[in-house]
Amino acid sequence: MGGDPNSSCRRVDSPEYRYRKHNALTAAVGTFNNPKDLRVLNMLINAGADLEAKDPDSMSAVSSCLAHIRYKPLLLLLKRGASYPDSIPSWDYRDSLGNPKANTILEFLRETVVPLESEDYTYKRGIIELLKRRGLDYDTGPIPESVVRWAKQKYPDSWEHYLEVY
Repeated sequence: MGGDPNSSCRRVDSPEYRYRKHNALTAAVGTFNNPKDLRVLNMLINAGADLEAKDPDSMSAVSSCLAHIRYKPLLLLLKRGASYPDSIPSWDYRDSLGNPKANTILEFLRETVVPLESEDYTYKRGIIELLKRRGLDYDTGPIPESVVRWAKQKYPDSWEHYLEVY
């Protein structure tokens, strides 16, 4: 192969990012759309990509997963040893309900909702279990009111069950 897994690149998939430099790992997360992309992430990590590298906007691959609400690559990065930020910088992202930004990884997970039957739910629960083994307990935080409203709308007959397992 022979490329530098820590090199910078410019994304061409999005006009808003075209002129910004990204490290390869963060760019791969930002364009993550299908299972093949997980192979790209693994290839970069196996080739020695710095899991903590930040682009000029101070965004790491983990931060990019949080900003783009991408559970599958986030779980992979955390399993491979990436750290999570103590606080999440205030990028222009909102939770899946359009509410203001979270401050910690646990608040981020609390404020983002996914259908129970989705693949994202499985990955979100995997992240929650991994963080619990690292000393962060998702289940001790309060359930945001916006999540309660969403659950009542999405699961009118079983919203209480959703809140128990989300």
